[in-house]
Amino acid sequence: MQARRVGVRLGLREGPALAPLLKKRKRAEKAYDYSGSNASKAGRQYGDYLRCIRDSPGLFAWQFDFLGAPPRSRYAVFAMRNVRTRVTITAKLRKGSSAGVAPFFGLLREALGPEGFARVFPALLTDNGPCFWCREQIESDPATGEPLSAVFYCHPSSSTEKASVEATNGVIRGTVPKGESVDCWEAEEIARIGLRMNARRNRNLGSMTPEEVFSAVYGEEAYRAIVRAVDEWGRKLR
Repeated sequence: MQARRVGVRLGLREGPALAPLLKKRKRAEKAYDYSGSNASKAGRQYGDYLRCIRDSPGLFAWQFDFLGAPPRSRYAVFAMRNVRTRVTITAKLRKGSSAGVAPFFGLLREALGPEGFARVFPALLTDNGPCFWCREQIESDPATGEPLSAVFYCHPSSSTEKASVEATNGVIRGTVPKGESVDCWEAEEIARIGLRMNARRNRNLGSMTPEEVFSAVYGEEAYRAIVRAVDEWGRKLR
């Protein structure tokens, strides 16, 4: 639009003379490399996730993601959101590394027990970042190898497919501004972000809090078990 205004001011009509001014801006290439990322994701693509939700109307799925962090940061905020109850889990994890993601889910599994984990986390949606390729470690019981949940993946560069956790990330940005490193933040401070969000009354939940709705669905002890797991994770990072 600016180029068109400049052209009009210079007395140019749209056409060959104005074409260089109207040339489309090149899109910056993404630095991510997703080559080979589909190797172990048969049946776990976004379309499979939609079918899973459609075929199981009572299923309460989760979405999870890392907030962007400065390049030199070692840690980032990891956020999970239950789509229906709007409960949020926030934790300080090593940035972009499955070495943090898999053990974190391991603590959640230990806190809830295999049956509880399968009931609370039946379906999980995330992006194609390599740190989330540890699907088996996230969803399976390490003792038996039995899948307890199912991890699904969005299409590359399609953040709108996990809009619920993206909206949560926007709220978290009110506490952790874009460009700020959380390396010096205590893990407890990061965990409290999610706890505060869970304690806010929500009109879309009938003026109940996400914590109250989640506890009504899964039981208060399940919520407390998750909180204990996040606390334990914080102690491990000290």
